[in-house]
Amino acid sequence: MNRRPLKIAAFQLHRLARQSRMPLFRFVFLSSLIFLVGCCPKIRYMENDRPFYSETTPLFQVLPKDTLKIVSFNIEYGKRMEQAVEEFKEAKELRDADIIFLQEIDENDVAMLAKALKLNSIYYPSVRHVHGENFGNGILSRWPFKNHGKIILPYPNPICGHSRSAVFGDITLDGRTLRLYSTHTEVSSLGLEKRIAQFKTILSSVPDSLQYAIIGGDFNTMAESTIETMDSLAFDTGFVRATQNISYTVSSFLGILKFNLDHIYVRGFSPLGSDIYKDSKSSDHKPIWTKIIIEK
Repeated sequence: MNRRPLKIAAFQLHRLARQSRMPLFRFVFLSSLIFLVGCCPKIRYMENDRPFYSETTPLFQVLPKDTLKIVSFNIEYGKRMEQAVEEFKEAKELRDADIIFLQEIDENDVAMLAKALKLNSIYYPSVRHVHGENFGNGILSRWPFKNHGKIILPYPNPICGHSRSAVFGDITLDGRTLRLYSTHTEVSSLGLEKRIAQFKTILSSVPDSLQYAIIGGDFNTMAESTIETMDSLAFDTGFVRATQNISYTVSSFLGILKFNLDHIYVRGFSPLGSDIYKDSKSSDHKPIWTKIIIEK
């Protein structure tokens, strides 16, 4: 019997239950506890430099450019990866992205998308689940990576004990070093203070001397007040949220409940606009995109 769909469904129920204050969801959470064991990791990857996977495109000249198109997408275990590839190729909101941040994905799906779009990629898993597939974050870039690694975020999941992470990579953009981060912070059951500490860990890892940096991913920000706190912390370190005009990235129950979980922060760039690709059908999240211009 293929238990993976049950485990994924249990994981989604688990996340939704913990993120809601509604008694009904709390009941569903309690009734689904028996399934959560199947969502706990089989292997925890606690080293910063391995395992990692990468794809490199054939060398070709990339013309200098001041404006970049950035996409971030929690791709929901790559369950509909072929459809996701088609969306990146066909949808004008996603097509021709210069940098893509991916979450909830494994190395095979990162490689599939990188090859289809002819982009360079890096991928580091956080854990390997009992269904046998890795779970982690990746980055795709039009430019090759000069340096990369994984930051293990503090405070593990209170139920399963696995740790979240941020994957980082450096690229050279017209002679300037640009640090990229793809991250997936913990859900709200961990508590606001500890989840904010995870974001602080990422921010503190950016060298003060580094003028240009982009942080994108799924931050599991259920409340607007949490986003405001993160925005304030980011601003103190020179970052601004480039996706401020996006109101939601996840909806459920026929669109009745909407949550703004995914964001992109930039340093050394000015945002030119952003939105979601609302017609995406390849994940429970909507991919977000922004265009930014470098500050010289």
